[in-house]
Amino acid sequence: MARAASNWWFVVVADNKAAEALEPAIRAGCELTGAVDPAAVVRLPAHDVLPFENLSPHPDVQEQRAAALWKLATGAVSILIAPVESAALKLFDRDYYAGLA
Repeated sequence: MARAASNWWFVVVADNKAAEALEPAIRAGCELTGAVDPAAVVRLPAHDVLPFENLSPHPDVQEQRAAALWKLATGAVSILIAPVESAALKLFDRDYYAGLA
């Protein structure tokens, strides 16, 4: 469906656990069908802390988010998988993330 649409897809799931479970299944489907490059399937994890907790997110989560946002900004994403918490966050313009590399 993503190849036929000739545009990237945004898949919203309930939480990080659901996103982690869905990502390998979508990648496997992409590998089997050859419809989409499996490297273009990207997961945008939600922060592991709430904004009012005065804690920093885990560095691994921040790294995964930065890489996913950069890929999205540069057009390297065909399918983006994101939990509701991650999808609801306000983001900067595409140029901001593309210029970070």
